[in-house]
Amino acid sequence: MVGAVEPITGIPRSLLDLFSCIGLGATEEDFWRWPGEVGTFVQSHTWEAYRYSGILVMRSYSRVDSQTLIASNDEDVSSHADAIAVNRILSSIDAVYGAKACGVASDEAIPHNIAYPLFVAGSQSRVIVQHVAWKETIRSKFQDLIQSDRYWQTEKIFDLLQDAWESWDAGQISDPFEMAAERGLELGLL
Repeated sequence: MVGAVEPITGIPRSLLDLFSCIGLGATEEDFWRWPGEVGTFVQSHTWEAYRYSGILVMRSYSRVDSQTLIASNDEDVSSHADAIAVNRILSSIDAVYGAKACGVASDEAIPHNIAYPLFVAGSQSRVIVQHVAWKETIRSKFQDLIQSDRYWQTEKIFDLLQDAWESWDAGQISDPFEMAAERGLELGLL
């Protein structure tokens, strides 16, 4: 029998299946209904960060696909819901780092694959411009990851995110995912 957790990524196969179906029929509801797997506390927090990342990615797909104009009240509700998802991602990642600080987990237990949920959280322009402290949290976690990245990919992804933030600060809205495609960067789950 194949294990529930894929050994290379450390992510449950059932969650990877959902990500593989983005753009091919997966829905936000699928991510909400994902039952999870039994794992360590650190794994569970990491998986929750991924689940909420999937929810945000699905929301961005539905906004792009929608041809109707969103009323400002609906946009406020959507922005609040996105802020909650970003908050959950950052809370989960903070719990992973908290386990390390308390001695419950070692450096090796901090999964390097949290860069993807951090990127998704940081790419939510409507949320990040309203919650500057969260941007600093994302920056701090990326800097921790960059110190241990042997392949420089995390630094390139973070540079891209910072470029998007600079454009937002200048009043322009740039999509970090589109910027990645323009630069030839592939944003994988790891």
